[in-house]
Amino acid sequence: MKETIVQYKSKVEEEQLLRKHIQALETAVEQHRRVKEEALAELTQCKKQVEEREPRAKVKLTQMALSKDTVDTNADFENKLPHLNEETNGLLNECKLSRRENLDEDILAEKISMEGQVLVNEMENLRSENQGAIKEYTQKTNQLRASCERGRESTQQSMTETKNHHQQREMEQRNCSEVEKGFWMQQVKKLEADLEEKSQKINEKKKHSQKLKERIQELQMQLDEFKRKSECEIKQLEKEKEALTGKLQNSSLEDLFNSCKETILELQDT
Repeated sequence: MKETIVQYKSKVEEEQLLRKHIQALETAVEQHRRVKEEALAELTQCKKQVEEREPRAKVKLTQMALSKDTVDTNADFENKLPHLNEETNGLLNECKLSRRENLDEDILAEKISMEGQVLVNEMENLRSENQGAIKEYTQKTNQLRASCERGRESTQQSMTETKNHHQQREMEQRNCSEVEKGFWMQQVKKLEADLEEKSQKINEKKKHSQKLKERIQELQMQLDEFKRKSECEIKQLEKEKEALTGKLQNSSLEDLFNSCKETILELQDT
């Protein structure tokens, strides 16, 4: 993918260089065409000047011939003849120079035409190469776009599948979580109910234990009170025993006393 982008950038740079080169060639062809037109215009002007000067030279030569045939030789003719000869030679030299310049202009025009044709051919070749490069660039661009489009569609499809899978997974996890949550809520409620029941039982046992404790304390108090009374009664009986001991001598009374004592002890135990 990266190499394709690099090639694409390289083709774009090549196309820009070709466009600049074509513009430079078109500018050069335009300059050559302008120079050619200017040279042809100058050549036409020179030809026109030569055509205008040749009749004048012929007229002057004719006049000179007529003057020479008809006019008597005199000092004035002698004075004019060198000037006329000089002017005639100048006109002839101008004609020769014009013909030479005309020939040079024709050669230059032909050379310019040949160079212009070469430039036109080169420009046509460059245009053809440019069109080929543009066509190749267009094909590669279309291929690159198609590849990018396929990659985008593949990525989009993959993202969609991943999203759907993720959503399905979340839904399954949510359902599982809800089931587990319901199960654990039931367990928590059950444990809370068991705890409440056990707490009630513990409270009831605490109340019963408190009642038993209070009852034990009450019985203990009663027992202590009974012991205290019994001890007082025993002491009283012992005192009475001591008093009766001196008075009673026979064993029957002693047995009676012991029997009474056992009866008292039995009462204390109950």
